[in-house]
Amino acid sequence: MKIVLAVHGFPPAELGGTEQSALGLARALAAAGHDPIVVAGSSEPAGGDDLRLEESHVEGLRVVRFHRPDLYFDHWQKSRSVRVSEAFRDLLRREQPDLVHVLHWLRLSRDLVLSAAREGVPAVVSLNDLWTSCPLTFRLDPKTRTVCHKPLAAVQCISCAGQVPPRTPWVPLEGALLEFAGREADLARELKLARRILVPSRSHAERLARFVDHIDADAVSVVAPRGLGALAMPARCPAAAPPLRLYAFGSLSALKGTDLLIEAAADARLAGAVEVQLAGREEQPGWLQNQLARFRAARVNYLGPYAAEDLFGGALARAALDSHLFVSASRAPESFALVLDEARALGLACVLPAQGAFLERASEGVGATFFEAGNLESLVQALARLVADPAEVKRLAATVPAPVPEQEVLAGHLAAYDESLAAGPPENLGVPPDEWYARRMALFAEAEWDRGLRQSDPGALG
Repeated sequence: MKIVLAVHGFPPAELGGTEQSALGLARALAAAGHDPIVVAGSSEPAGGDDLRLEESHVEGLRVVRFHRPDLYFDHWQKSRSVRVSEAFRDLLRREQPDLVHVLHWLRLSRDLVLSAAREGVPAVVSLNDLWTSCPLTFRLDPKTRTVCHKPLAAVQCISCAGQVPPRTPWVPLEGALLEFAGREADLARELKLARRILVPSRSHAERLARFVDHIDADAVSVVAPRGLGALAMPARCPAAAPPLRLYAFGSLSALKGTDLLIEAAADARLAGAVEVQLAGREEQPGWLQNQLARFRAARVNYLGPYAAEDLFGGALARAALDSHLFVSASRAPESFALVLDEARALGLACVLPAQGAFLERASEGVGATFFEAGNLESLVQALARLVADPAEVKRLAATVPAPVPEQEVLAGHLAAYDESLAAGPPENLGVPPDEWYARRMALFAEAEWDRGLRQSDPGALG
């Protein structure tokens, strides 16, 4: 089976959870004798006036990266690109795949399923985050860093998204409203045309369904996005606490609560009793150093950025062997939490925020304990309890469940692929014809947006 995997980024250039899941899925498909082709967006601009396609091989896998020429193509108002749509359709005509699997639209275009339908190719969609229900993806208020529970509504969502640079003062409210409506209509059509919709957890499906009218939590399929093979890790033997050695890896950012963990480690009630080892990439250069400067009392050792496979060898594996617990302080309601499986593969019991997939996939007292998400006091109290009870730390370590196996992930995807192939490409489901004027209008709107940004005062952009 030839499958095109469309995703917003791909290793080694982009190393987020969905990107790593795409790599793992492509590996598994190739190993099973299928023919995956990765179509990836890129954070690197084209460097010219037209779309640039860059073909390469990553671990023997064919990867075609789409580099967009326009400005700020991550912005929600730039979620459609006629250049990408055309190039994607060209690729489908050339490669003649059996199936398209859209893992994300960001940095590509929000009409990939429609493009596949126009070429007679059935498509599967994975909803691994909240992008379809939030212009800013994560449903976190940019100022308060609290979880947003509001339904999608044009004016309030546009106002919230406007807090994040670049602001768009050259776009009138009417223009932003039209773009918001277009985005919602296009994504609704994508989900209608998809032959199967996959989600990484039931809690994520229910959360999406609360915010998006055209998602039915009972009609989607729960398929883990990534699995881990068997690992031959040596037995963990951390020295007796204190200090209680905590290990946190992944993206280092406010969204993932890295600052909350550092602040908790600096709390006077934990003075000298907790030590944190951090590994991962900062959300922006200097961010971590700023947090360490704010909370100087915290005992933190930063091990640097890493690739996923680095966790299980070298200095990072040694850090895991020397640690008592893995900690996530993520403010986001995680859709699957890949780090949970990585921690389990390392034999680490976990301290987790009580929300999202963490609550669904872990149980109190079975290799995990919980605290109130985003609540500093609750996190400090949870850590203080563990510091005071070394026997509980050992008991949790003895009950760590196994991670999701790779075979289960592959089987779930192949079942969805077979069902989609049996259903065939969508017919009479709202596949609109190509209008002769659509391309010209889209390119003009894109050019006007970029021109407005260039002509704006930098201070007005935030």
